[in-house]
Amino acid sequence: MWQGRTWGRRGVAVIVAALWVVTAGGALIGCGDDGGDGGGEQDAGESNTTSTRPEGLRVFYSLATPESVDITLIDNNDDGNTIELQGVTRNVATDYNAIPAGDYRAIFLVSGSQEPLRGGTSVNNITVGDGETWTLVLTEDEGGDPVHQMIQDELTAPGENSARYRFVYRASGPRADLYELPSGALLEQGLALGQLTLYTDVVGGTYDFEVRPEGLNQVIHSIEQVDLKPGEIYTFFIVGNGDPNGDGNSVDSSVDHVQVLDWRVD
Repeated sequence: MWQGRTWGRRGVAVIVAALWVVTAGGALIGCGDDGGDGGGEQDAGESNTTSTRPEGLRVFYSLATPESVDITLIDNNDDGNTIELQGVTRNVATDYNAIPAGDYRAIFLVSGSQEPLRGGTSVNNITVGDGETWTLVLTEDEGGDPVHQMIQDELTAPGENSARYRFVYRASGPRADLYELPSGALLEQGLALGQLTLYTDVVGGTYDFEVRPEGLNQVIHSIEQVDLKPGEIYTFFIVGNGDPNGDGNSVDSSVDHVQVLDWRVD
């Protein structure tokens, strides 16, 4: 069933930066779809299910705590004009927010309160160009500290009878190899925290994948019976930790995945 593989060793260029403490307050940011802690497919918001290509910025939040956050997106070019996202749940991507091109900063607080996120977490230097589509990912580094990653979403309609997908590796621990089943084909080797694959077109259908520590035959996470529908574009976020105890043994792996619909072309 595989056609047109375009897997890249490092995929689209990404920006990963540490987060720092701020003392800003103010109104807070408002919301994506309801959802849980991962391990499956997220229902798409209506804004991602139209023939009109989405533009702007969405957020994928994936810290261990708290369960949800409020986010204020501040326009640096418009006297501090803000967009507010409230109750953004862990491991659930928000809908895209159609924002004017420009430079932004984001402030994250514990949902429903003015409590700073781990002392007050801010992301600066968020740049969105005219007609561009981006995902702001907030997750943890190898030491458990918050980091952010800006990923550009290249959304163009898949070919006839084709679906499109990519993987974003946000799991701590050892590098990972990605396999397709039942063929056992190696799709990507040595993915590290923050790396991603290129989008790949495949014939619409049901697929299975495995995540394994680099160079080993041990499975740390299985993605089973994934229905990739023609005309749809997906991102698989790989989250968790492949070696929580740091003992070189992945038997205690907490690696999971979240399947997000980027765009459904009607």
